[in-house]
Amino acid sequence: MSFPAFAWSVRFFSLISILGFMFLITGVNPEEKPWAPVVFFVLLFLAVFGSVALGLLMLYRHYVGEAGVLQCRRRLMEQACLFGGLCTTLVLLEYFRSLVWWTAGLVLAFFFLIELSLRQALRKK
Repeated sequence: MSFPAFAWSVRFFSLISILGFMFLITGVNPEEKPWAPVVFFVLLFLAVFGSVALGLLMLYRHYVGEAGVLQCRRRLMEQACLFGGLCTTLVLLEYFRSLVWWTAGLVLAFFFLIELSLRQALRKK
C-alpha cells in the first residue's frame, strides 16, 4: 500500500467517524432511544481512534517520513486504538459514576501495560 492511499484511508475514516459522532450528539435524544448510549460509546471510540490516528500520521510523517510511516503502520494503529480505548473507558466509567482518581490511574496503568507488552511482542519478531 502506498503512503497516499494509507493517508487517504485514515483521513476518510476519521472524517466519517467524527461526522457520525456529531450527528449522534446533535440529532438523537438519549432519553427517548434506549440504544443511544451504546452507539455513543462506539462512535466515541471510533472518533477518538480516527482523530489520534490522523494526528499520529502527521506526527510520524514529520519525523520519520513517508517511508517510515509505512513501516510503522501497525504501531500507529495500535497506539490510536489504545488511546481510543483509554478515553472510551474513562468516559464509560464516568457514565456509570465509577470514575475516581484511583480507578482512572488503574485504567491508565492497564493500558500502559498493554502498550509495553505490545512493544515486547514486536521486538521478539
